[in-house]
Amino acid sequence: MTTDFNDFTALLKEICPDCAQDDDGIISFTLQDISFFVAPCPEDPSCALIRARVLFLTEVPRAGDFARAALSGNFFWNGTNGATLSAGPDEGLYLTERRPLDELADEAALRSCLDDFTSTAGQWQVRSALYA
Repeated sequence: MTTDFNDFTALLKEICPDCAQDDDGIISFTLQDISFFVAPCPEDPSCALIRARVLFLTEVPRAGDFARAALSGNFFWNGTNGATLSAGPDEGLYLTERRPLDELADEAALRSCLDDFTSTAGQWQVRSALYA
């Protein structure tokens, strides 16, 4: 069972052997052309922050309208599968969730989490096409 971020990191590296970890402990990898970033939760060592870059807002012709749609997607997590959409300083739209490590304790649970993120990010990529 995964009990800390180091155990979680080892499991993630088994599933995504091409992942990289920087000096701050942030792990990055790509699944289905979606960039993922995973970090230890600074205020709660029993959790991880999982983040997926959905797209760059500069790629959406009507980015303001799309950003308003994304903001409404956060209302009761409607359309975000429990995560939160936000804009990053790089003009990226990110899907972020704080997840307890004990919910990611084995390969099946971690794969399910990553599949859910990938699916939700893909849905928002499709929605962005409505704002072309």
